[in-house]
Amino acid sequence: MAFSRHNIEKRRLIELVRLNPILWDCRLPHYKRSDKRKAIKWNELGRLFNVNGERVQRTFTSLREIFRRELNHEKMLGTARFKSKWEYYDAMAFLKEVIRERK
Repeated sequence: MAFSRHNIEKRRLIELVRLNPILWDCRLPHYKRSDKRKAIKWNELGRLFNVNGERVQRTFTSLREIFRRELNHEKMLGTARFKSKWEYYDAMAFLKEVIRERK
């Protein structure tokens, strides 16, 4: 199953990443020293989609950056005035606690 513009594939990827906090949760004690474990995990996810691990990681990184921009819009406008129209916003909400503002 290759990545395409199909929403179900991106939703599935988001869910699989959410279930593997080593890939996204910088609050974990060994997060910074687990590059090898992260690479293995990305490769495992890649096999599920019949692509290499780097492709899966790039796809998720792109989704994460879009989510970061949406969070910045929310912060600027306030939660009462902002409602994201991005289809993956709610699915990516697990990242809210770990995404830091860029300076």
